[in-house]
Amino acid sequence: MGLKLKVFAVLFAAAVASLPSWSYKGPDEGELVDSGSFGIFRQGRRIGSETFTIHQKADASVVAVQLKIDNGNDKASQTSELRIASNGDLRHYEWKELSPEKAQATVDYNDQFLVEHVTVTPGSKPRERAFMLPPSTVILDDFFTHREVLLWRYLASFCGATLSPRGCKLQPGKFGVFMPRQQDSGIVTLNYEGKDKVTFRGSQRELDRFSLQPEDGAAWTLWMESSYPFKLLRIVVPAENVEVLRD
Repeated sequence: MGLKLKVFAVLFAAAVASLPSWSYKGPDEGELVDSGSFGIFRQGRRIGSETFTIHQKADASVVAVQLKIDNGNDKASQTSELRIASNGDLRHYEWKELSPEKAQATVDYNDQFLVEHVTVTPGSKPRERAFMLPPSTVILDDFFTHREVLLWRYLASFCGATLSPRGCKLQPGKFGVFMPRQQDSGIVTLNYEGKDKVTFRGSQRELDRFSLQPEDGAAWTLWMESSYPFKLLRIVVPAENVEVLRD
């Protein structure tokens, strides 16, 4: 088994994730699991980009994301970094809004609680809220990269380290999630819908299709590569007229 497949085995053993960082330098940078960018389109017009890097180290993983939206008069920029311990527990999450406002939030696990500190204006005292949730709760903020991580976790819970739907009896899977920006928790359901022939970058490809259904709200549809490295390639959010494509 190659190093990256070993990474996946560690990430999702016992249906918990242990993911990666773009801020590490030199020999401590770790193994690159995935990197790239997503183009965000509304009604066919590109309105933003999300760039990300996922690295895996021996004792922890980090998912680092930068999101930029430019929809005419509406512009926004956000970053996040999710650190997960090697056993799958949350180590630290940090979100920053760079524009149009300045705000930030952090999430850590402390004594049976997920504790979030939110700073709404620079220099102000952080507001603290505690949520009685386990440290293995999935962080699912407003970043498409977090959906790829969740898909890997879903596949591993049924298929093990191979992550391949081929030969697995995939069933709907429910996951407890925490949404830091919304300061709320919930349950989402992922389900494998089968294979689709999808035109991607000018050629037709066979991809695996999944549905992501929150407790409240409309479902998302996601398409992922059918073989290693199982990259998320496309997302459609019908209720928002949004399509997301990997660049």
